[in-house]
Amino acid sequence: MTDSRRTIRKLAVLVFALMLINIFSLGSVFASYQPDPVEFTKTLDNGPVPAEYMGKFKIVIKDPEGNIRKHEDYDSPLTHEPYENIGNGGNAFFVYFDSIVSYYLKEKQPAPETKYVTFTVEEIPTDVPGIKYDKTVYTVKCYFNGYPYFAGRYSYDLDYVEINGNYYTYDGVRITFNPDGSRNYTGDRNGFISFNNTTIKYVTHTVKKIWKNGSESSAKAQLYKDGTAYGTPVELNATNNWSYTWNNLDDSYTWTVKELDVPAGYSTKSDVSTDGKTTTITNTKVNQPASIQGKNAHVKSNRTVKTGDNTHLAAWLVVLGTVIISLSFTIYIRKKASSLR
Repeated sequence: MTDSRRTIRKLAVLVFALMLINIFSLGSVFASYQPDPVEFTKTLDNGPVPAEYMGKFKIVIKDPEGNIRKHEDYDSPLTHEPYENIGNGGNAFFVYFDSIVSYYLKEKQPAPETKYVTFTVEEIPTDVPGIKYDKTVYTVKCYFNGYPYFAGRYSYDLDYVEINGNYYTYDGVRITFNPDGSRNYTGDRNGFISFNNTTIKYVTHTVKKIWKNGSESSAKAQLYKDGTAYGTPVELNATNNWSYTWNNLDDSYTWTVKELDVPAGYSTKSDVSTDGKTTTITNTKVNQPASIQGKNAHVKSNRTVKTGDNTHLAAWLVVLGTVIISLSFTIYIRKKASSLR
């Protein structure tokens, strides 16, 4: 009896050991089929990201409905948070993209004729001072395969993706298709989606005002950022020497200046310096054209003829003629009277 119990115990231990081995082996097999995370690369000024910026930049992956989706690893629950650049010392985002798409498809159960769904990948603005985030938005067409697995529902896996007309595996290996439908795989698996941040370079822009043939008490100038009004207009006058300078302007934009409310009777001209940092606005008093001046002079001359000295001369001639006639008549009467005596 004792030997039988010992034998049973040995068999139980052996079975338990075999079960542990099988569980470990199956776990290893399943683990081998779990995809590695995709690396979306991150650079700063097209170079490596300094260590102090690790985890400072974030991207989001959005499903076709615009919802943010994230998995920490292949088996983790779905969250709605951004990914941080914590891979490769801050130079990559580790993303389980295949898992995100597969979970979405399993949840939505798309119609059988659906061939792909569209996700987007984009960076969100950073709060790191002096650094500008990458505004690129990647539109990713995700082509998939579906397999029936239970009660009319399907399970899915991501086959390949399309970005800007180029095809890749889910983890970024470039694919080209042959006429017979077979595929060629080329290139590196990493970097097919990348984001480059830039260090902001600050510049100044100065506006100067010049008057010619006249002057007004003040003028207004407006600064424009890529053609859109930026800030409020500034006043130029003698107090600030008809000049104003804007500081801390992002050099990645185009900065221009225009005069507002050009005074009547003035023409305006703007000249930009070679380095693009100074705008000189010149206002010139507009003189009357010579043709208009000549016309006015002619009108004045005509008015002079009508109201000038010639009118007085005619009057004097009439008076003089009257006097002469009167004298002549008087002399005639006197001579006539003398002859009658």
